[in-house]
Amino acid sequence: MTPLPHELPFVVDVPETGSVHRHGGFDLYRPDGLDGPAPVVVFVPGPVPAELPVPPREWPLFQGYGRVVAGRGVLAAVLDLPYHSLPDVPAVRGEFAARVESVRTLPEVDSARVAVWAFSGGGLLVKHWLAESPEWLRCLGLTYPVLGTDEDDHVSQPHDGLPVVLTRAGLEDPRYQSFVDEIADAVRRVDVPDGRHGFDIADHTDQSRRAVLDAVELVVGSVREQFAAPSWFTGIAAALIDGLPPAEATRWARRVHSVLADSGGTVPFSVVHAWHRDTVAPLLGEPGVALGALHARAFAGETIGEAEWHEALRPALAAVYRRAYDYEKAHATASATATAYAAANDFGPDETTQFVEHYATLNTDANVEAFAEANAIANARALAAAYATADADAYAAAFPAAYARACAIASGAEDAYRSLADGLVSRL
Repeated sequence: MTPLPHELPFVVDVPETGSVHRHGGFDLYRPDGLDGPAPVVVFVPGPVPAELPVPPREWPLFQGYGRVVAGRGVLAAVLDLPYHSLPDVPAVRGEFAARVESVRTLPEVDSARVAVWAFSGGGLLVKHWLAESPEWLRCLGLTYPVLGTDEDDHVSQPHDGLPVVLTRAGLEDPRYQSFVDEIADAVRRVDVPDGRHGFDIADHTDQSRRAVLDAVELVVGSVREQFAAPSWFTGIAAALIDGLPPAEATRWARRVHSVLADSGGTVPFSVVHAWHRDTVAPLLGEPGVALGALHARAFAGETIGEAEWHEALRPALAAVYRRAYDYEKAHATASATATAYAAANDFGPDETTQFVEHYATLNTDANVEAFAEANAIANARALAAAYATADADAYAAAFPAAYARACAIASGAEDAYRSLADGLVSRL
């Protein structure tokens, strides 16, 4: 006989710290030592048949999530809804909204810092927030969500400003997965490749446990007090995250968030010099040698003038952007243009071959140089001024994220983004 959900243990062993308080429409999990209003994560279960003897708020699954979140110093609320089947959604929406509002109005809750985390069919109750959400919603969590049931259903892309954490079960029912995949590339995704619907009670594996904890850190991090890391850092971090595989990006973001939370978001400008000295310059090889030496001197406290920075930056940047240029793609485009020209002018086979190769190579070589020189000229002066004065705002205005991408491509290393990301966080 297949065990019922309330008979299955949570995949994470959670100590019974904090306290649980029963309210009419939800259970509230309070952390130990709570002082003043705190952010809250509201858990939204999917539909449960009315004849099931135990409601979701009493399942080990949601009790486990509640305690894990409370263990991170954040309140957690598990809703109890009259939600028994997917067709109940229209009738339940009003009750759902009322119970979320009841949580927000509790005196111990910071009503402006709320995350709502839906599971399974709970996704149908929150999917409208993907298009437009209230200001107090700091994060929308979705774990093996049902976002549509009919081929005519529409799933909106997440709007700007709403962090969405999606835990995607790789072995989900294809009827539901297709809707999930409509937003999968636009959200912070935690992948569970071997996970089933309900993996967090059904699949007791390291993969499942890691997915639960990664998702918790991302959701909890979104409702904690926000710290303001410098804009140059957030830009570079976003570029590196984009270059990492989703699972690695999630782990790296979690690591960065933890380090920044400990420092209150403080990132001294010396991190720029240390990162270039220890990671960026070695990754680039010969073009990075002179620059790496200057960054080492600057990190040691030496004041280096703008002219000296510019003298090293100009050729190094040109070399980086020259390597980063997609020569093969540009050559193919030029070849196609030349082939079309040759055909239009009745060139013979041999003449066409010679013309296409000559034109494509000449054109692409010229474009490479123009691209490299234009970027070097535009960026060398701005970076030199920022480095010489240790001006974080000026550095941010020089588009260091674009340069980080160029360095990753120019290095030719398969793990370039990983090296740059690990090198950056190790310097914090």
